[in-house]
Amino acid sequence: MKMPSLLVAAALAGCTAAPAPAPDAAIVVDTCTATFTGNFSEASTSASNCPTLDDTTFAVSLSTQALGKPLVISVDLGAMPSAGIYTPETVASWNARAVQPIGQGVCIYSAGNDVIPHGGFTLELDETTRHGAFTSTEYVLAFPETDCGDNDTESVQVAF
Repeated sequence: MKMPSLLVAAALAGCTAAPAPAPDAAIVVDTCTATFTGNFSEASTSASNCPTLDDTTFAVSLSTQALGKPLVISVDLGAMPSAGIYTPETVASWNARAVQPIGQGVCIYSAGNDVIPHGGFTLELDETTRHGAFTSTEYVLAFPETDCGDNDTESVQVAF
């Protein structure tokens, strides 16, 4: 049984920003580009790739044809976010997940405080513009007899 791990690299670039929102408003962008590298390479540009930030949660759903479903990432910041750097050690909870059907099996891209291995992330937030950067590491759990690819790690980078 092969259990490779995967680090999905996504750089959200090309975000077109609206005027700076009020401090308690969500991130406002028109489109964002997600770029994946590792076991597969792909880029997509879509408004659905842009993150949201509400009173407590940073969330993003990254579209990809290779996985067939989006990679969904959520970070519970615990309170109204302020400028700074957030990591697994500074937040209440976080998770990232996508499921890729392969033949009769699946590859589950998974990271977060409630899964093993945990993976990791860094969220850097600029409070004035509500833009920043997000980087994370996801791992892959393979269904028995399913080949999820050769790479063990990959990085997700999101610029918004």
